[in-house]
Amino acid sequence: MVKSRKIRVFTRFKKKKNEEEKVEIEMETQQRQPLKTVEDLHQEVDEVTQVMHQNLVKIRDREGKLDTLVDKSERLEEGVFLTC
Repeated sequence: MVKSRKIRVFTRFKKKKNEEEKVEIEMETQQRQPLKTVEDLHQEVDEVTQVMHQNLVKIRDREGKLDTLVDKSERLEEGVFLTC
């Protein structure tokens, strides 16, 4: 019992150490990357703006479909009550 507990503690310690090493490697990689130019940033902003616009269009379309579905379900519900 004591031995398995030691193994679990060691495994947790090893996992935590591995995670910390991964974070350090990621930070080093980010630091080595060249700084972005203003043009690159403008391009990213334009891309994000396009995605946001597409998402808004999808939301509007989905809202219309939901309205149609609600109308159909209300008509169906009225038909069921009329036949009872």
